[in-house]
Amino acid sequence: MRNKWAHMSAGETPASEIYRDADTLGRLLNLIGAHEGSLSALRAVKESALARMTDGKDGAASAAVTEANSVTAPSEAPTQLFKVGDVVALRSDNTVKLPVLEVIIGGPETRYCVFQDGEKATYYESQLRAVAGDTGTQQSISIDEFRARLTALHLLSPSTANLFSLRSGRVNFVPYQYRPVLKLIRSDRPRLLIADEVGVGKTIEAGLILKELRARMDISSVLVICPKALVAERKWQTELKRFDENFTHLDGALLRHCLHETDLEGEWPEQYE
Repeated sequence: MRNKWAHMSAGETPASEIYRDADTLGRLLNLIGAHEGSLSALRAVKESALARMTDGKDGAASAAVTEANSVTAPSEAPTQLFKVGDVVALRSDNTVKLPVLEVIIGGPETRYCVFQDGEKATYYESQLRAVAGDTGTQQSISIDEFRARLTALHLLSPSTANLFSLRSGRVNFVPYQYRPVLKLIRSDRPRLLIADEVGVGKTIEAGLILKELRARMDISSVLVICPKALVAERKWQTELKRFDENFTHLDGALLRHCLHETDLEGEWPEQYE
């Protein structure tokens, strides 16, 4: 591209091609935050190429100007490859498909306003190509397949409005017990203290949180700290079996054993996770 601009005065490269290449390179430099000196040099090249096209010094531009100034029949109109509503792809990246919003006719080359990344973008006709195999028909799917695809999207992109573990435990549906887990998944930095009255379901609420976190991410271990009386009564083990979660009681000696094994192996013993 630099060689093209170097020989511009000799007329070896059409000014319209130089302007198009410079404009494409300018978009790239603006995207990566290039140095202002490079952007200024690029703007100078574009202005020089535009002056050549305006003065008619470029061979291709001269032909275009001559044709435009000549008397033509009213039926003759500039041709264009795409129309509003067509779906096109970038020649630089065939996977990027863009709908055409507006056709801009005039200048050295027809331009197209497309919708890209939530905003409008403009490309020259030579930068776009028709989408291969696009016949304008849409594939029909059954309602069951549509629901399956929606479910797959929910699983791939967990939202803060839906619980994946709503029916994962053998517990009665009590609406207020789901408030802690809903608050947790909507938090930017999940930290939660559950401090309710005795018998209102703190253990159930903790179990719902555990199942929801396991449904959303890979959890390797869970530590439950509770008074000795609850351990002796096996209350935690009994309650969490409703969620198919089995916990192992760690006393002082066993806890020291796990810490020692972790220090040697680099991982917490699997049977005590």
